[in-house]
Amino acid sequence: MSEPLVPHIRYRLSCRYMTGVVSWDWVVFFTLQGPLVLCEIVLKRLAKRNGIKLPAFVSVPITLAVLIFTAHLYFFPPCMRTGLADRVVNTIQQNFQSMLAVVAASRLTVGMAT
Repeated sequence: MSEPLVPHIRYRLSCRYMTGVVSWDWVVFFTLQGPLVLCEIVLKRLAKRNGIKLPAFVSVPITLAVLIFTAHLYFFPPCMRTGLADRVVNTIQQNFQSMLAVVAASRLTVGMAT
């Protein structure tokens, strides 16, 4: 019983830490993932039992489409409302610029040594 509870609490704490608010959208998103995975497993077993083997190039896009659809409804809106998406993009840009600066500096150092 505690197996689903622990990840749920971890996600809630992580989201609270990142945004400063508790969003019920994220609760719905993460709560839906368990039943959706269970449905996927059951449907695949039923298909296999009936002699149908879905190739990966069919089953993977279907799984991703359902994930993206539920994320669009429940995961991304709080990210946009709280400014989390902008902060993540800015952090990635800063880290990339810092990395480029280190690479440029190392090239100058190597160029001066030769």
